[in-house]
Amino acid sequence: MTCADPEKKVVGIGIACLDQLILWSDTKARVGGSRIVDCDTQGGGMAATALVAVTRLGGRAELWGAVGADGAAIAAPPVRIAGVVIP
Repeated sequence: MTCADPEKKVVGIGIACLDQLILWSDTKARVGGSRIVDCDTQGGGMAATALVAVTRLGGRAELWGAVGADGAAIAAPPVRIAGVVIP
């Protein structure tokens, strides 16, 4: 699928965040009876996730929002991640 007008773009205003996903061996075990099997960190945030969908459908997208100064920062703007431009 492609964008009807490649000159237009979708702008999202919001945050990009990191989700910490943890897989437990048994969620019903008593305290101390379960262990972490796997963990992963994935990008998230409502606006950021929607904009990735826009780019996967052939559109152009930018995310407008604040960038944190914590250790999770992967690059200083401008940057392109998953097709979304962060100016």
